[in-house]
Amino acid sequence: VCIPMHYDPDRAHPSDPRKVRGELAFPAKYPAEAVAITEEELGPIGAASQLEQNPTSAKGTYFKRAYFEIVEDYPRNPRDLVLGRGWDTGGTLDGGDHTSGTKMALHKPSMTIYILDNVNDQTDEPETLIHQCAKLDGKTCRIREEREGGSSGKKITTIRSRELMGYDYEEVPVDSNKELRARPFRA
Repeated sequence: VCIPMHYDPDRAHPSDPRKVRGELAFPAKYPAEAVAITEEELGPIGAASQLEQNPTSAKGTYFKRAYFEIVEDYPRNPRDLVLGRGWDTGGTLDGGDHTSGTKMALHKPSMTIYILDNVNDQTDEPETLIHQCAKLDGKTCRIREEREGGSSGKKITTIRSRELMGYDYEEVPVDSNKELRARPFRA
């Protein structure tokens, strides 16, 4: 039996007495104000999992376009910028996780972060994408890649560091889930 906090007729159990979409389960015990606070504390993925019994948020991803201001240009003085591209790699063509690389610039005087580029592909050769971007980004752009757990993750990043010799490449060990790691940037 699945009883989500907000009634959804598409997922409702036949014995659920609620009939209005969005109606709360047990509103006397969990009033709307308390549910809203809990949703804010849990975030979209946590709220979808814990309150709605649906670990895939219907509200979309952790970052929403509305969180970002679109600007025409960014400061270009190289002494004021730290450039970097972070990678999260997948390795299955036409299935599985995508390989994604986001290039950002930190403008040191203002501490403003600019998102300059993102590449996203479902490929079985993520190294080709990483090498192409490294050449286009240039040697002043730091390259960081998530190191997956286990010996295979270490092996992949060790090979990549040799292939990208001359570039500022480092592996980043994964020690928590992606949502937790994204919180400082999301703030």
